[in-house]
Amino acid sequence: MTRPTSNVALTILTVLFLGGCDAAEFRMHAADSAGRLSSPGTQSPYVCDPFEATTAKANEGLRGSIHYLDASQPRYTVSSDYVTHGHELDAELYLSRVFAPTRVFDAGFTTDASKVLQDANGQLLFEYFAFNLESQIKLASGVTDGLYLLAIISDVGATLLAEDSSGAMSPLVANEGAHATQMACATQAVAMNSSSRLPISLSYFQGPRHHIAFVLMWRRVANAAGGLNETECGKSGSTYFFSYDAATKTSVPQPAYQDLLARGWKPLAAQNFELASGVNLCAR
Repeated sequence: MTRPTSNVALTILTVLFLGGCDAAEFRMHAADSAGRLSSPGTQSPYVCDPFEATTAKANEGLRGSIHYLDASQPRYTVSSDYVTHGHELDAELYLSRVFAPTRVFDAGFTTDASKVLQDANGQLLFEYFAFNLESQIKLASGVTDGLYLLAIISDVGATLLAEDSSGAMSPLVANEGAHATQMACATQAVAMNSSSRLPISLSYFQGPRHHIAFVLMWRRVANAAGGLNETECGKSGSTYFFSYDAATKTSVPQPAYQDLLARGWKPLAAQNFELASGVNLCAR
């Protein structure tokens, strides 16, 4: 991933926060030691926003890869193990943003050519898969500079890595393990201004079928200790933040999530993500 220029270097401040394609169509790869993906491909098909309609512009969103476990492999409980040991689909993934409130996911992944991806046994991929995503986080135009605290609400596990002042990709939010929908919060706040670009690598894994959740949020804090009052960090429950209405196939925000919004938390929007290389092939 392209490093930010010196005039947009970020200060990381510590906060003590509680917290079927056949076999020929698959390839096995791992991200490098920093969690970065390889250069964008030119021949691969691509998958657009499997959880919601695409809204990103050409330079917005996140780009990544999809990995899955076959029946012979351990059922890992850390997303990086899926990326390192799983089978990587020959398809790029583009997300406009990271916003998938608790819902049923059983449709699998469909490419730009309307081909439904399958594992080596011809099965749909709706369990035991993972994403490995990359982008740069930035402030939207007109948003106030300051310190921002990030958090992940996920079912099952996810980890956000961010580039630190030495250029290394370091964990910023960790929400790994086998759990119901759970919120995990950063142990660091990031200083952001209009020119800041924070390189990130974000991994997520889905365990057994069928419910998933994957939301990346942040809020502005007044000082380095501003996140200490967040009581929802570490809380979990299948219907704690969202419930799922099977009749309407919609996610329903619950009081805990509504309270987060009332206290300044916001899901990051498409304009908060800037691709460091290539373009979003799903952009409209």
